[in-house]
Amino acid sequence: MISYEFKQYINEKALEYLPMQKLKVGNKYNFRCPFCGDSKKSATKKRGWWYTDTCSYHCFNCGTNLSGIKFLEAVSGSKYA
Repeated sequence: MISYEFKQYINEKALEYLPMQKLKVGNKYNFRCPFCGDSKKSATKKRGWWYTDTCSYHCFNCGTNLSGIKFLEAVSGSKYA
């Protein structure tokens, strides 16, 4: 079980790396996938989701599924372990 403080830290750091054009929907954020870029035909399709309650990421376009730490490492290029 992840502590509340650790979840808060991961969520704060992840929000720093999310694109500016993101949409908050309840306890999750929707944005263009930083890995596949989503649809090449439509600029409005956003299939990347950051889940604040579980500190995890999922893209419904390319299928990328990462824990909070792995997502931060992938988008920042830094080690968080």
